[in-house]
Amino acid sequence: MGAVWHHQDGPAGQGGPPRCHHRTQHPRRPGPVGTIIKITLAGGFSYKEKFTKVDHKNRVKETEAIEGGFLDMGLSLYRSRFEVIGKDEEESCMIKSTI
Repeated sequence: MGAVWHHQDGPAGQGGPPRCHHRTQHPRRPGPVGTIIKITLAGGFSYKEKFTKVDHKNRVKETEAIEGGFLDMGLSLYRSRFEVIGKDEEESCMIKSTI
């Protein structure tokens, strides 16, 4: 299960399963609060988001869209939260996503 959290912490892990992403661009190593990344999904739908919370102890990551994507479609706020539920020694876990 720890591998899942580390995957969520890496370049392919922001915003959900890797198969949903076309490309993720990082200005530098991802992770700390305040980091801004650009996500381009299949079909060219793209947006920039900023990490607003990274809690390694509780395995929670929160982001907020700051440019493009849903904001361009009229939303005033788009926030997502990912929580990896399980213990390090377990072979499986759940990822709870809240948008």
